[in-house]
Amino acid sequence: MVNSFIIADLNSQVLYSSVFNFLDDASSREELLNYFVEKVKKEFDFNTTVSNNRGMELSENVSFDTESKGIFNVKIKDIQKPVVWHSYCGCLYILVCDDTENRILAASTLFSIIRTLKDLLPKIMSSSSELVFKVDVVSLIVNTFLPSGQLLFLNNQAMQLLIKDIQKAVR
Repeated sequence: MVNSFIIADLNSQVLYSSVFNFLDDASSREELLNYFVEKVKKEFDFNTTVSNNRGMELSENVSFDTESKGIFNVKIKDIQKPVVWHSYCGCLYILVCDDTENRILAASTLFSIIRTLKDLLPKIMSSSSELVFKVDVVSLIVNTFLPSGQLLFLNNQAMQLLIKDIQKAVR
């Protein structure tokens, strides 16, 4: 099961979050989401630095154009939580999963969500604020691909059918 889905900008500001199974306390939840974003931001910065073979600070444009992804574990209250993340067009897309969840399926689902967002909201390539303005579309996409936080095994035909249903709902 996916515990939460987060979209953050490269300044570690949460733009969108959907929590499926986490703490009941709202303040603890917000702290936890920010904690995950900070961890992913550190991983992103590390990957970007290593891939560019530089030890110096990177410019905004290099970070914005860099597409990177990864999977790592975070220990929260003696429980391992796999974090699957992908950066695209200046945003960090994050899935926090249960320890028993299929990480490859989570990464594939995350990529499908990003691709669908890109197709339905082409302006996100130039402005991450588009995600904030179209939160209903983002929510529809996330809830379609992650119903109640469950990862779906989808073949190509089923995926195309889901995307067509989303497109109909958006119009």
